[in-house]
Order: sequence, then structure tokens, then C-alpha cells
Amino acid sequence: MESNSHLSITFNGSSLKLDNVKKFGGKSEVFKAVSGNQSSEPIPKGTYWIYSSEIHKMSFGDDWTPRGFSKPTVMLALALKGKVFGCVWNGVMLHMSAWGEFRIPIRQSLAQRESTGRYNMFIHGGDSPGSAGCIDLGHQISIFVAVLKNEHTENEKTKIRLNVV
Repeated sequence: MESNSHLSITFNGSSLKLDNVKKFGGKSEVFKAVSGNQSSEPIPKGTYWIYSSEIHKMSFGDDWTPRGFSKPTVMLALALKGKVFGCVWNGVMLHMSAWGEFRIPIRQSLAQRESTGRYNMFIHGGDSPGSAGCIDLGHQISIFVAVLKNEHTENEKTKIRLNVV
């Protein structure tokens, strides 16, 4: 998994460190972060990667969960059929509180996926700390994305190493 970026990212279970930030003279930027929650294990240790071109700004029309339909999605479908009053706004609020403003897919090798049984992992934001095995930056996701975009344009497919220790 060769990186073609000067950046590297390390997640240690409580913080996400972005190393070699040119804007800061090659220094690091550290963000408070969590992974997992009461019902889900944290992201497994290992080496992963993200692509700068896959930074996704969340919007109303997105698939709201990586694992299929969520309660808000079902409620939205019912609302569009006129069966549930007021749930569109509630669905949007639940969606944004879980994902935050951005999400970035975490990529892994097929061997990793087969050995851990894990897939559909993201770096994302949200209102409440914790996730279903993703890396949750909370409200700092916007700052993290701004630093990434400053270092690499969205149009270049830059592979950035992510070490989970």
C-alpha cells in the first residue's frame, strides 16, 4: 500500500494525528477522535489508506448508512408517500448528527477485509462521540477536511496512509 502523499495519518484510539502538514512547516495536527461504541468494536489495528479525491460532503440525497437502510431512510420513504408527518426534518437531523458534514471512505486490502470481516469504514464527523467501527472526529471533521484539501486538491487521486495503532 504505497502512499503518494507527503502526509500520513495515525489513529491511536483517542486521537487522529495528521503528520507532515506543509502549511504548518511539516508539523503535525492532532484531532480528538473515537472509534466504536457500546454495540460496535473499534476499527481493527492495521495499515489502511484514504484518497483525497473521495472526500464526500454529506447532503440530503445521500445513502444515509453504509450498511443499508436506516430508520431515517425508511421514515423518509414513508414521508414521501405522505404517511408520516414531519419526519423529513427529523430524518435530516438524525442523518447529520450521525455522519457530520463529511465522510471519507477508509480503504483496505482484500486480505484485511477477509481477516477482519470489516468493511464500509469511514472517517466522519457527528454530534455524539462513537461510531459503528469508523473513526469519528465529531465537529472537527470540517477542520480535518480543510487541512486535507489545503494539502491536496480534490481532483488528484492522492493515496494517504492511515495507520491504526
